[in-house]
Amino acid sequence: MNTYEEVADRIIHLIENGVIKEGDKIPSLRQLSRELKVSVNTIREAYWQLENNQYIEAVPQSGYYAKSSLPKKWEKEILDPREWDPKEVSLCRIYGLLHDHDETSPEAGLGIASINPELWPVQKLNRSYQQAMRIDPAANYQYMMTPGYPLLKEQIALHSISSRTELHPDDIIITNGCHEAVFLSLMAICRPGDTIAIESPVYFNFLNILEQMGLNVIEIPSSAEEGIDLNILRFVLENNKIKGLFLISNFSNPNGSLLTDGKKKEIIKILEQYDLPLIEDDIYG
Repeated sequence: MNTYEEVADRIIHLIENGVIKEGDKIPSLRQLSRELKVSVNTIREAYWQLENNQYIEAVPQSGYYAKSSLPKKWEKEILDPREWDPKEVSLCRIYGLLHDHDETSPEAGLGIASINPELWPVQKLNRSYQQAMRIDPAANYQYMMTPGYPLLKEQIALHSISSRTELHPDDIIITNGCHEAVFLSLMAICRPGDTIAIESPVYFNFLNILEQMGLNVIEIPSSAEEGIDLNILRFVLENNKIKGLFLISNFSNPNGSLLTDGKKKEIIKILEQYDLPLIEDDIYG
């Protein structure tokens, strides 16, 4: 026995025949590695397949357990993580397709975060604009130099109290939208040819940035129910040279997933372990 598929099939046989019962603890990576005389990485890959196919589940600080609800069959068509290599980004005409589709819906184009102007509080916004013009009329006709308008930075810092981030105005840089903020973040940590881990599916315009910067990507599967798959993230970071992770943790576009606070903390722990930065598009936070 020398492949992770054989290890996984052996455990599946034990589960399906009742030798390993629902809720039973599975041997640890090192224990099974010693017993089967294979590498720990082989066991880790087998457990990844078993967990991804819902035969077992990982319990933090405890180990692996047979799941209480088992799948109907073993799906071997799951992508083999050993074949996951950095890929060049090639963006198709996604925007045009989404724009044309969303025109049929007058309420909201969720694919491109476009809302019908009739739904906006236009009168309130206009009053705010007028008030801003009266407070500092000259500022509206001048270039705002980096890192941005000081009064705006102060207000953002005050607003951050509710999210317990304790930002100081000097920690904040005002950009021309999320697109520029993501671009500057990538410029700070990457060079052409470097690789970024991204959740998949991901907001298509982010792919456009990566393509223009000549960066490679490794996609980490993400679902509407659970968000980004942390087991695959760990595997990718362990086996690839990654410069950082891009994530939309609050109502990800396009699948809408909302990560729990516990999962957010776990992501931070993983990134700290590999000394990697997180670039988070928190537009809906």
